[in-house]
Amino acid sequence: MKKLLCLVGGAMLITFAFAQNHTNHTFKNRKEPFYIGNYFNMSEPVGKVINYKDTSLCLQDFKDKIVILDFWFTGCTSCINAFPEEVALQNEFADKIQIIAVTHEPEKLVRPFLEKWEKKIGEHLNFPIVVDGKSLQTAFRFRYEPHYVWIMPNGYIDGQTSSSFVTKGNIKSLIEKWKKLKALLDGEVRVKDVFAITNSK
Repeated sequence: MKKLLCLVGGAMLITFAFAQNHTNHTFKNRKEPFYIGNYFNMSEPVGKVINYKDTSLCLQDFKDKIVILDFWFTGCTSCINAFPEEVALQNEFADKIQIIAVTHEPEKLVRPFLEKWEKKIGEHLNFPIVVDGKSLQTAFRFRYEPHYVWIMPNGYIDGQTSSSFVTKGNIKSLIEKWKKLKALLDGEVRVKDVFAITNSK
């Protein structure tokens, strides 16, 4: 009985933590990096943006979509090689995810690179690019690029990974996880179902 109470208490704590509206976790002038389980301020502008309808954006602009931040730079061969697959994934899951590329490099370097890449590949890079994004980059701890940050629609940072994790299967799993968690937060499922939801991959 005591063990059951602990489990229920843990589930309630997970639910409560996930349900919070963490609006004060700004990345600018942040003293420590974001970790998995932290919350990102979805209403905060992420910086200067190209390859998008506007020159700036907030993650909340994408409403109920999972956001995948792709940290890269123009001299990173593995980053660039991943673009065609990311374009395909963005097309396939257009209503469920939003990939956003982030580089510390300036627009004057990135824009001609993008034009050259699109001409060579013969297709359009279908997601926004944050340029001069050093402050956003330093908000996350990583050594190698490409580096991916997976952010749920409520700002919950669910993962930080390498490119090998950016697959159709993993995206489908995370979409399903968000669907279940959203139902939980909206009161559409019972507390005992938290166990299955939070332990799902």
